[in-house]
Amino acid sequence: MRLGLERLRLGAVLLAVLPALAGAVQSAETAKKPVVINPPPTAQDWADLAKLPDWSGVWNPKVTDQDAQVRTNPPPWNPKAAAKIAEMFEAHDLLGAGDHDRLKTK
Repeated sequence: MRLGLERLRLGAVLLAVLPALAGAVQSAETAKKPVVINPPPTAQDWADLAKLPDWSGVWNPKVTDQDAQVRTNPPPWNPKAAAKIAEMFEAHDLLGAGDHDRLKTK
């Protein structure tokens, strides 16, 4: 009788412990294979980067050229915008470059 009770206890312990052990083994296997989202660069990656132009340094726009192209190379305005731009140029020519406070807006 005592042997039967011991077997029953052993069986109950095994039934409780085995699923936990199986889950631990499975999670350990999953932990061994980390997912690499952003792999480290390879030699080919660096070689491809070396082919790109050097964009370092300071880039200063040539503002005088930009101002000149406002009139000599205007964007393709629609008729309504072109009329408004022409009006603005006329006001600029009449009032001067720095006296826009007197300009009335429509």
